Amino acid sequence: MRKKQKNFYDSYDALFSKPALFTKQEKTYEKNMPKLKLKSIVMIMKDSAKTPSKKISMILAIVFLAIIFFVIKTANNSSGSFSSYSDEYIDVYPLKEGTVNKTSDKNFSTPLALSINDHSIVTNNGYVLEVLNDADIEIQKEELSVLPTNDKYANYFYIAYIPFYSNRRYERSASLFISGNITNSLNESFIKDKNSFSKAYFEKDIGEVKNGYVVTYKEGEYSKVSISRFFIFPDETGLWLKADSNEENTEKLTVENTLEEVKEVLGNDFTFLDENFTFKKSE
Repeated sequence: MRKKQKNFYDSYDALFSKPALFTKQEKTYEKNMPKLKLKSIVMIMKDSAKTPSKKISMILAIVFLAIIFFVIKTANNSSGSFSSYSDEYIDVYPLKEGTVNKTSDKNFSTPLALSINDHSIVTNNGYVLEVLNDADIEIQKEELSVLPTNDKYANYFYIAYIPFYSNRRYERSASLFISGNITNSLNESFIKDKNSFSKAYFEKDIGEVKNGYVVTYKEGEYSKVSISRFFIFPDETGLWLKADSNEENTEKLTVENTLEEVKEVLGNDFTFLDENFTFKKSE
């Protein structure tokens, strides 16, 4: 009987008690722990790729980080670009540098409105701009009105292209603009350290309307000159006609020139504006 009992426990121990094998597993697990930590990120990415929802989340996270990086980089570049622009360019407001007397009382609810009848551009405040000779008025905007404003970035609109002809053969053209504050709207930007300029020359008032010319000279490899014929109403709303110069030798122009000296260089341009447009009080 003892021999059989001994054999039973020996058999039991042999089947259910294996401490050496259990210890070996523990040591193997502990030995592999550092490897699991080092490879954790790769394993997570592999597991995520196997699961559609996790894969989508991972892609969205990467896209989100890429967007943040792009926004930060763009903001930094924009800041640098603005600083560079400020260092290289100068903004000029020729009418502010002239003798415009601003009206203290403005009715911001009453617009400057235009109506066009044949070759007459009539304002709702008692004036008319007549287009003379053989010309077309090609309207560029349906709403021909604008409200007065003191905004530095006042709204202005290109409202008409006006080509002129000789025996219906095109000669040259002018463009017509309207503004809620012409003093702020009529401006130019120039590269510093250049001989570019934009200067206002005022003529005698027409009724309560201040008027004159702005001559703009942009120096460059191909210098560009334009003339604007402006009309400023008491609330600083206004109109202006703009024409590019066809004259040569414009490099003679300087910001110190008087109106008479400018007309000597740009005689044909002034003649074009004076002979084809007239501004007056409506009857």
